[in-house]
Amino acid sequence: MKKLIIVGLVVSLAMGIANMAFAQEEKNPTTAVLWSLLVTGGGQIYNKETIKGILMLGGTVVCAATMFKEETTRDTYSWGYIDTTTTNIQVPQLIAILGLKIWSMVDAYQVANKFNDNLEQSHRVSLLLDEKKAILAYKCSF
Repeated sequence: MKKLIIVGLVVSLAMGIANMAFAQEEKNPTTAVLWSLLVTGGGQIYNKETIKGILMLGGTVVCAATMFKEETTRDTYSWGYIDTTTTNIQVPQLIAILGLKIWSMVDAYQVANKFNDNLEQSHRVSLLLDEKKAILAYKCSF
């Protein structure tokens, strides 16, 4: 029975060490924010939340495409008329672009920190000392 327990501990430690060797690397929150500042949704893609990043980028592109509205006016003169075209910026789309940009940066920072916290908590080695025994415990989350 003791051999089975020892084999089980050795196998679980080996699996844990292998998991740590192939574990995902930490995400730098500053890098995530800079990616989001450069491209809306870039920080989410850096944090491996690709769908969220693409949706944020797509929302920004749609808002930017509909942000400018051209209006044509016709001025009448004694010898004819002149068409004048002016371009106006639509404020709601501009606010939406700024909101998506800020949301992308804040979300990228928070997700990178949460990712690092979960990464640290997924592998724990602890040693419990009692009067008669010592317990080495390894916690590995998959």
